[in-house]
Amino acid sequence: MARVWIEDLWLKDSETVLPNGTTAKVPVPASARKSLAAYMKMPGKARVPEEFKTERYGRGKRWRVSWLGTEPNGKRQRKTKAFSERSDAESYAAAMEDDIRSGRYVNPDDGNRSFRDVAMEWLASKNNLRDRSYVRYENEMKWYVLPKWGDRAIASITETEINEWVRQLSEGMAPHEFARKSVMQPLKAKSIKSVVKDTFGGVIGYAAASKRRWIAGSPLDGVKLPQDKNVDDRVYLTNQQVDDIAEAAGLVDKKNSVVSKTLVRFLAYTGLRANEALALRVGDVNLDVMRINVSKTITTDRQGRETEGKPKGGKSRVVPVPVFLVDVLRSIASNRGSDEYFFTAFHGGMIHLNTWRTRVWYPAKEGAGYGDIEGLRIHSLRHTYASLAIAAGCDVKTLQSVMGHASATETLNTYAALWPDRLDDVTHAIEANYLTWRSGAQKNDEEVSTE
Repeated sequence: MARVWIEDLWLKDSETVLPNGTTAKVPVPASARKSLAAYMKMPGKARVPEEFKTERYGRGKRWRVSWLGTEPNGKRQRKTKAFSERSDAESYAAAMEDDIRSGRYVNPDDGNRSFRDVAMEWLASKNNLRDRSYVRYENEMKWYVLPKWGDRAIASITETEINEWVRQLSEGMAPHEFARKSVMQPLKAKSIKSVVKDTFGGVIGYAAASKRRWIAGSPLDGVKLPQDKNVDDRVYLTNQQVDDIAEAAGLVDKKNSVVSKTLVRFLAYTGLRANEALALRVGDVNLDVMRINVSKTITTDRQGRETEGKPKGGKSRVVPVPVFLVDVLRSIASNRGSDEYFFTAFHGGMIHLNTWRTRVWYPAKEGAGYGDIEGLRIHSLRHTYASLAIAAGCDVKTLQSVMGHASATETLNTYAALWPDRLDDVTHAIEANYLTWRSGAQKNDEEVSTE
């Protein structure tokens, strides 16, 4: 049974010794209580006998609500809150009793934890995150979230304040802390969503989780984030554009021409993510059956160092190789061990994506005449593969498998607009089904009438 009680901090029962030697409590006389009620602002004038006064009589708040709250270690500990008015104490006690009984109880001490402390605990709990994702959370926390909320009590953050922070982020006026630059640029809608919903929201959700209930609910629930003006910023290249960029990459990277221009075509016609392609070993590419085993990707660890990990989603997959790439891929892999990287730098070893992007990709798209295409990135080659596959009649489930998406829903959400409108096909199928049925029904009617 929940236990909440109210104590009078100014008055106490007295004790008297009975003739038989035992003691008995003597309640505070009604006259004393009535007199004190009349002189609450000047308790020294109230007619209250000394034996009924506590040590703090007339000092501080008179009423104290006490209850038993459960600590994180499972132990129950007494909590208190003082009030000047009896009516306020009674209202608070009733609400606290109801919260405890219904499971809505929030320990006030937990709500006083600093956002910074809760954030560090939340980050430490992210053991299942890929290192790259962890580093993103860590950076956003350090750059944008903690400068704004770090010293605040977790329960004191309000929806109104978060809405104001979102506006500041969108205008480049939010508190921030950068290691190498001091000027903050306005954040785009996608970045604001990442900072506010994913990073800041992750901490808030952690504090509000039912197993903790450090705060009663999430102040984020009513916050509306800005929407991207251009919802679909994906770029889909034509075969000619892919070829132009590939040839330009070969011209830019004169020492490693074949590898660079093949890498462009490879990404566009297999759909691999760039770091998945750069993690491939010679043994992963079986050109006899024209299949690629994608089981690794280049990623970064929590110290920012490049390392190998599982592909996004944590699952390996098999991807087909188009026939027109086989010959050049054979030439690249010839006379090399199965454990060597498939695409290698000029002097051997792994190609580093950031270096290749700056040294080859940017100059190549400019050289091909496509530098003014907004949103054209290396990842656009992967989008191009999806668009070409869909145009060739690829179904959702097959494309999901080849692209390595977590679900068919993700594939549909990403590329739904590329599937052709088949409404007329549906209508024609319904019409054909109806005519077949109608023809059979008429035939039956004619047979019955002849009988």
